Amino acid sequence: MLPKIDITDLPSQAREIADVVGLGATAILVASYGGVRLYVPETISADHPLVQLIGLDAAQQLAQRFGGDRIEVPRCADALRRVRNRALISDAARMSQPELARKYHLTERTVRMIWREAGIAADDRQASLF
Repeated sequence: MLPKIDITDLPSQAREIADVVGLGATAILVASYGGVRLYVPETISADHPLVQLIGLDAAQQLAQRFGGDRIEVPRCADALRRVRNRALISDAARMSQPELARKYHLTERTVRMIWREAGIAADDRQASLF
């Protein structure tokens, strides 16, 4: 499981959405609509797809703030990458490069690059396993 995303990791548009509907609903919107414009109706009925996705209260709050507009839902790729890298670094103490690569769907080379950026020396890390 990935660590929680920090609101400061998000781009400004995602922060604005999160201020209205919360971080959880924003994460769901990003997963479903990231990278596209989303039309938000002025009024939300209980059977609207947004209600099914994020719940009635959050959908109504979104309509109250953005109703009648098309909002850009960011992909948040950089934020998600930072969260993934923090989780990978946390797992580095107990997992090998191949295990980390499989868990996070990366190459071992990418794992080594993330370690280098975090100041983790692969040789030191591997030596501590023995």
